[in-house]
This record gives sequence, C-alpha cells and structure tokens, in this order.
Amino acid sequence: MNFLGKISLAAAAVAALGGVMYWDEYSTKKEEEQKSAQSKALTFEISQVRKLSLENESGKFVFERENATSDWKMLEPKAIRPDQDAVNNVLSSIQSLTVNSELKETEKFTQGTEAAKYGLEKPRIAFDLTLEGNKTKKLHIGSDLGLGTKSGEKLNAISVYAFNPERKNLLVVGSTVVSAGKKTFADFRTRQVTDFKAAEAEKLVLTKNTGEKIEVTKADGKWKVKLPRELEADENNMSLFLDRLSNLKAEKVTEQTEATPEKLATMNLVTPNAVIEIIGKENKVIQSVKLGLTPQNIFVTMIDGAVGSLDVNKWTELSPELKYFRDRRVMRGLTMSEISKIKTKSGRTFQKEGAQWYLTEETASADPKNPAAPAAKASPVVAEKTSDSVAATFFSDWEFMTADDIIDGPEAQDLAKFGLDKPVTKFLFEFSEASKGVEEVFIGNRVPKNEKTVYVKRSSRPEIFAVETSWLDALSKMDGAGKSPQAQK
Repeated sequence: MNFLGKISLAAAAVAALGGVMYWDEYSTKKEEEQKSAQSKALTFEISQVRKLSLENESGKFVFERENATSDWKMLEPKAIRPDQDAVNNVLSSIQSLTVNSELKETEKFTQGTEAAKYGLEKPRIAFDLTLEGNKTKKLHIGSDLGLGTKSGEKLNAISVYAFNPERKNLLVVGSTVVSAGKKTFADFRTRQVTDFKAAEAEKLVLTKNTGEKIEVTKADGKWKVKLPRELEADENNMSLFLDRLSNLKAEKVTEQTEATPEKLATMNLVTPNAVIEIIGKENKVIQSVKLGLTPQNIFVTMIDGAVGSLDVNKWTELSPELKYFRDRRVMRGLTMSEISKIKTKSGRTFQKEGAQWYLTEETASADPKNPAAPAAKASPVVAEKTSDSVAATFFSDWEFMTADDIIDGPEAQDLAKFGLDKPVTKFLFEFSEASKGVEEVFIGNRVPKNEKTVYVKRSSRPEIFAVETSWLDALSKMDGAGKSPQAQK
C-alpha cells in the first residue's frame, strides 16, 4: 500500500472512531434526558408557560401572561393583579416535583370510578398548564398514601397519589406539592400598594390635612422643591422615597367590596391624613395614594381599589416633613476637593498637600547682625512630613455633613438666641484658588434638649444649620485649647 493509501485508511479510521464517540455521547445525553424526564412528575420549562389553572378546595384560580417576561394577570376568580412571586412559586414547585415511584399497569385506576379509590375521580388539587404553542400539561393530585409520621393522633402523610395523562400510570409523589397547591385567594392577591416605576415619576405632590403641601418636580434630570417654596432637593432621598413607594406592600388587605363608607371612615380614608400623587409626563397622574392614620395602623388605598394596612411606625417614611425632601448638605455649593487649608480659632493652620493633611507652623530666624534682637517671623512651612489624621477625619466629616434641620431667613435676634452673634468657636476653609476666597464657619449653642446637635452658620449663606456634634472633639483637638460649645441655658 502506498503512502497516500495509508493516510486515507488512517483518516477513515479516525472518522469512524469520531462517529462512534459522537453517537455514544449523543446516546448518553439522550438517556440522561429521558431519566430526568422520568424522574419529574411534570416536565416543562417555566418560561414556556402562558396560562396556569389551579383548582382546589378554595376554588379555581386562573392566571395568564403574554410572554416569558410579562406580568401575570389573574382571570379568575377576580380580574386583579396577582402577586407575581406567588404564581411563579407554584410553577417552581410543580417543575421540581419528582416521582417517588410509578405503579405499573395501573392505568385503569386513573379513570372513572376506580380513580375514586386514589382520590383522582375529583382531584383535591388540579394543575393545568398551557404552554407556548397551545400545548397543554396536566397534573392531578389525589389522596394520601397510608404512610407517614405521627403527630399526636394525626398521621402526616409523606407521599400522595398523582396522575399525569402523559404517563398513564399512577404516580407517587412527595406531599409537599399539597402545600404548593393548597392556596387561597389571599395567598395570590397582590399586596403591592402601587403600580408604577420610580423612573416614570416627573412630579411628586404630598398634601397633608394640616394644610401643608409639598411639591417636588424633576427638571433636566434633577429634582427641585417647588412648594411650599423653591429649594434645592435631596436627590438621594427622592430616589429612596420613590423606590420605597413603588415597592410598598400591605401587611393585610381589605377588598374593595368590603371597604364600605363606614369602614373607610374608621380608617380615616374619607378625609385622609395625607395624599401622595405620583405624576408622570404631560402632567398625567400615574397614581394617587390616600393615607389614613389611626393609633394602631396606617391604611392606604391600593391600585386595584382595595385598602391595605401597614405598621403605624412607617408613618414618617410615607408622610415625611419638608426637610426630608430638601438638600440639607451643610457645604452645599462648595467643591471640597478645592479646599487647601483649615484654620482654627486659636490660629492653628492645617494644610493639604496631595491627599495628606499636615499641621503648618511658623518658623523664626535670628538677625545675624543683631543676635540679641527678637527673631523675625518667616513664611509658614510644613514642620513635619507626617499626615495629621485628626485634620483628615475632620475634613471628611465636613465634606459629607448633612444638617438635621435648617432654619431659613434668621433675624438678628435669632443669631443671638442660637449663640451665633458671639460664636463659641469658629474655623475657616481656604481654597487652592485665591479667587474663591474663604469660607468661615461659626459654631453656636447646642440645640436645647438635644445635646448631640449644635447650631452652625456659614459666612456665605443666610440659613442656620442644626448638625450633629460628632466632629466637635476633632475640632477641639485641632484647636489646641479650644472648648466645645456649651449647652444653651
């Protein structure tokens, strides 16, 4: 045999071997798929399910969706938006249900009067699935097997009979499927109070029965407080509030048919304590939520007309004060990265070089012609190349400082009242660019009955800030002999 012939023969052998290996791998894969299918009580992909019907002792529940990513809708017994997780959890429970055993030659026991012996003539639970392409799947759950564990005098079955028309024979499956299918309307009805996405909101209006009205509007991608007066808004708090409201779930639900005028009056929803309006594009109201406050609960109107109840402690989260929505950054309007120096009341100076802070001291040099004369002061220089952690901590605290409250438009008597006409102490920020000038910060009295908060005022802004005092110890250390502000008498 010539050389080319040998090569051809070898190539054919390799191809044959490859074909055998491919077929063996294919056969093994098919066998595994068949075993997996045989081990499942019902074989399907959840993403393919378009309709689910569940019938049990509580009634019949029917859910439908357009595609794999769209929301489920309840068709029976009421056309409402169901709890999406509750529907998907039922499907997951069915999909993961395995067959403990398949009783051979038992097809006659799955139909007619014979099926009654196994609880399958009128199944206690019936799952009916419609898949994409109108393909149907069924699983009926019958009676318990006489095997289980005793709890007192009661026998807790660990297995039940089931029937899948595709399998024909009786199946024995775990009793966990009973819990999955033994649902009521209350289990399926959504407790979601609202039905909007935070990104859809262009305006928020909060009206309280005290007469207070807060309006926050988005313009050019940023939130602004419009009422009761124009203010900068807190972007983070606005985002948190809208997310909280869009994901709000009731603890209990009173259906619309049960929410009579008399009952609504007891919930303080006839004349609500507050109303939240979420408004979208073209000034269209996406959703309006009424809030009723009672000593025990908060009651909220839901998107489908029902009324939900919430823990009374959530009131401040749902009906916050104006200060929640406004921007309360003490250093608002300043670029902290451009600050190069901090000067304390005692005259100590801390300078930033790169990312480090250093204590700066003045050095003096004697006159060589007159050694006895007092030394002249030289320009400030950095004494040691070691970072000052106190200054760094102090700077970080002020960079992200948020006031607990803000007092707008204070008058002269207010400055005296808050200890800011003759401040207890002060400090000064200098900028790396001389054109930006300086920012002096004055510290007044502690807030009455609240020793952890102190009044603060900036030289460039009219308002007074009430801020936490956690940074005062750092300021005292920086200032040397500086004293913390005293409590207002």
